[in-house]
Amino acid sequence: MSVPPAQYHVLAGRTAGTKVTTYDRRIVGAHKALVNMARAGNHWARLCVGYINALSARKMPTVFVREGAKTPDNRQIYVLLVPGLRMEFSQHPSSDFVIHDLDLDDAYSELQKRLEKPGLFRVRKSSLGDYRSEWTDQIVKDKDRVVAISDYCRDPDEAAEICARAAKQPRDSYTIDRRGFDMHVTPGEGKVKGLKPIKSRDPERRQAFRESAFLLAKTMAESRKVEGVYWISQGGGSGVLSEALRILKAQKVNFKDTGHHVFFSGPTTSLVKAQNLAYDLNLKFERKAYSVGMLTSATDVVRAPWHRRKRDPENYSRLQMGADMCKGGPQLILGGVAIASSFGLGGVGGFIVGAGVAGFTALAALTKAVAPGTHDKIKGKL
Repeated sequence: MSVPPAQYHVLAGRTAGTKVTTYDRRIVGAHKALVNMARAGNHWARLCVGYINALSARKMPTVFVREGAKTPDNRQIYVLLVPGLRMEFSQHPSSDFVIHDLDLDDAYSELQKRLEKPGLFRVRKSSLGDYRSEWTDQIVKDKDRVVAISDYCRDPDEAAEICARAAKQPRDSYTIDRRGFDMHVTPGEGKVKGLKPIKSRDPERRQAFRESAFLLAKTMAESRKVEGVYWISQGGGSGVLSEALRILKAQKVNFKDTGHHVFFSGPTTSLVKAQNLAYDLNLKFERKAYSVGMLTSATDVVRAPWHRRKRDPENYSRLQMGADMCKGGPQLILGGVAIASSFGLGGVGGFIVGAGVAGFTALAALTKAVAPGTHDKIKGKL
C-alpha cells in the first residue's frame, strides 16, 4: 500500500534529483545521528551517507547491497550492510527511494578494538623491534600498500608478529619494517582450514568467518582507487580471503588496471579455488603466488601451478610451473624421512653422518613451516 506523500520526510534530493524519503520519524533521527558520525570521521558512516546521496542521483552501487524481502505491495527491499550500520530501502512507484529501516551501532568499533568483532588494524614496528597494532577503519592510501589477512586470533599484537613474517615473503623486509602494513583480523581460536571453512559446525566461528569475509570484501572494494595494494593471507587467512573474493565476484567487482596483487602464505584452505577466484577478478600475482605450510594441501601444491599455467600461459612458463610443482610438499616429506633416518635408523657410520646432515637441514625446514617464530629465534642466535 502506498504511503501518502504528506507523511514523508525528505532525507536527500530535496531540491534536485530523485528524493530519498522515509515515513518513520525514528529514521529521521537515526539519519541525523548518521550524518554526525560521518562528520566525526567514521569511515562507514561517511560511506552510508554518500550512498544515500548517490540514490538521489539514481546511482545504486551493488558492492554492499543485497536483496531482502518484499513490501506488501510487492516492491523489492534492498539491504545495505556495513560495519555498525544496516539500512533497508526500496523504490516507490513515484520513483522516489524510501528508507524503511536504519539501525546504527556506534559501539561496533569498540567491539572491533577489543577483537570481539572482525576488524582492521594498522601495524608498525616499534623501537624495541616488535610489531604493535592499532585499530583503524580503512587502509592507508599509499601506493603498494600491504594488507595482511590473519588466521583466527585473540591478540592483534601476536597476529601482527605472525603476519609480518608472512608479508615479508612477497615483499622485502625494509618495506614492512619501515612503512608498516595493515592487517585484517578474525576473532577466534584455532585455524581456518578445510575445503569449506564457511560450513564450520561451530555457529560462533561460522558467524565470525562470514562477517570477517564480508568486511574484507568491503575493504577490498573500497580500496580499488589505491594503486598496487598487496593482499597477503597468513595461514587460515586464505579462507577469509577466498570467501571475500567469492563475494566480490558475485557482486561483479573487478580489479582490472588497479595493480592489486594477492599472495597466500602457508594457506590452509583450497589454494586452487583461491587462485582461480583471483584470476576471475583480474588480481595479479608476482612470480611466487604462495608459500607452503604444514597444513597446505599437498595436492594443491601440484595442481595450483597447472591451473595457473592454464589461466596465464604468457606470463607463467612451463619451466616455472614444473619448478613450483616440485616445491613444498615433497621437500617436507623427504625432510621427515631424513629426520627419521638420522635419529636411530642408521646402520652404517657414513650413512648416519650423511643422514644427520640431511636431517638437520630438513629439521630447519620443518621448524620454519611448523613454528616460524621459533625458527626465527634460533636463526638469530646462529
